[in-house]
Amino acid sequence: MKSIPIALALFLTLFLCLGNILVAQTNLDNDKYLSISRKDLITKYVSGFPNNTQLSIAIISDNNVNCIGIEKINNHLVTINNQDSVFEIGSITKLFTSTLLANLVNEKVLNLNDPIESVLPYELKQTVKNRNLITFKTLANHTSGLPRMPDNIAMAYDSIQLRYYLQKQLNLNSVPGEKYNYSNLGAGLLGYLMELKTGKSYEQLLLDKIFLKYDMSSTSSELDKIEDLVVQGRDSSGNIIPNYQPDILKAAGGILSNVKDLSYYVLANFTSDPILAFQRQKTYTSKEGMDLALGWHIKKIGGGACNWYFHNGGMDGYRSCLYMDLNTKSAVIILSNLSAFHPQSGNIDQLCFDLLKEVFLAKAKVNPTLCEAPFIEMALTKGWGTNMNDSIKRLSKSGKRITGVWQKQVSGRTITRTFMPDHKVQSDFMGDPEIDIWGYYLVNGKEIEFRDIGGAACNNPGHYKYRIRAGKLSFTLIDDSCDGRSSGLSGIWTRVK
Repeated sequence: MKSIPIALALFLTLFLCLGNILVAQTNLDNDKYLSISRKDLITKYVSGFPNNTQLSIAIISDNNVNCIGIEKINNHLVTINNQDSVFEIGSITKLFTSTLLANLVNEKVLNLNDPIESVLPYELKQTVKNRNLITFKTLANHTSGLPRMPDNIAMAYDSIQLRYYLQKQLNLNSVPGEKYNYSNLGAGLLGYLMELKTGKSYEQLLLDKIFLKYDMSSTSSELDKIEDLVVQGRDSSGNIIPNYQPDILKAAGGILSNVKDLSYYVLANFTSDPILAFQRQKTYTSKEGMDLALGWHIKKIGGGACNWYFHNGGMDGYRSCLYMDLNTKSAVIILSNLSAFHPQSGNIDQLCFDLLKEVFLAKAKVNPTLCEAPFIEMALTKGWGTNMNDSIKRLSKSGKRITGVWQKQVSGRTITRTFMPDHKVQSDFMGDPEIDIWGYYLVNGKEIEFRDIGGAACNNPGHYKYRIRAGKLSFTLIDDSCDGRSSGLSGIWTRVK
């Protein structure tokens, strides 16, 4: 039997963006389609944006896509229907550039570990950091060592200027493959190399490999194709500015799209699509709570128990964000014409994260084993929490066991670490009602292992020797890749309970 094309399969299983389709503007407070919690989040993060700022939001759960359009008019937030409106997506473009790379690797046109000079028609300037070669993989996961932008960047940057930089001015920030350094130059160069290898334009590659496959009919790297649908970008003061005109580095940030098309791309990631699955494979491990795939940043939730795939985008005129959780088949996409240079532009990322967190928590109520307890709302129901928590109330003093409440003073602050009888452990750094880290501990003789699962969690276990004498507790490091935890455990702890 012939398989159903992915785009058709998505069409057949979706009721796309039916949750908030309004013909006329509606005051946010009066919008019956929006839950109170979502109204509160939108109000919290969007109220400070300039007038005429638009947000187009898609909230995806399983195969359902709920679209929310927001505009600030005369200092009031109103809901609008802008699911078809097109915005510059900025660096979310890099996801599609990496999807192209995954396609070409699958077709054996390229190899991830091939040096880029196998395609580049000239040699790179050699530096002391060139003991490893720049590969296609290091371009896609930001470990090439290339700077964020070339030193000779200019308007209408072209192949001649790029060649001059790479041959005459190149100076790597780090050895290729060894360190994460976010690079627009690297992603732009990757797109240019794929053009050279295939003999096709970036736009044609996007059409052939992605846009037609996933039915993304309103997405393009060429403004004139979808200009009638484009929401005008605005500067940090809210004034209209011209659209970015892509140049040789267009693969780093040159795509325009809408939330409907991007939803099709996300939903395809929830299927068994082999290209997208290959793209999502981890290619670099970071100690900073984040790993890298091809294009995707992988945010570790709950001490690495869950992974959320993430990318944002920022232009002078637009700000965008995409969070995706494969565990719950949920995602949030936000496109806006808020300038990346607006002082509150980071609110777009925070709103995106918090909206996905809301979906995640709702699913966790149905499935209590989902990623254990990465968020405080879940931790409070599972035995961690404030000093009023029942598990802590039952603690009793013991000179021989680590169970109990221990404290130390650091720079005038009281740090509290509580070991519960059921092997739960939690830490409070600020002295406020909300704990900061929680997880488990396991004692084996004079050694102890920590495994964080929530809050400011470390992603790998830590091993220590511990010693209790005269009501004092101290730890000696055996093995821990988390510097924050090892420094946090240092010093002498005094038993309180």
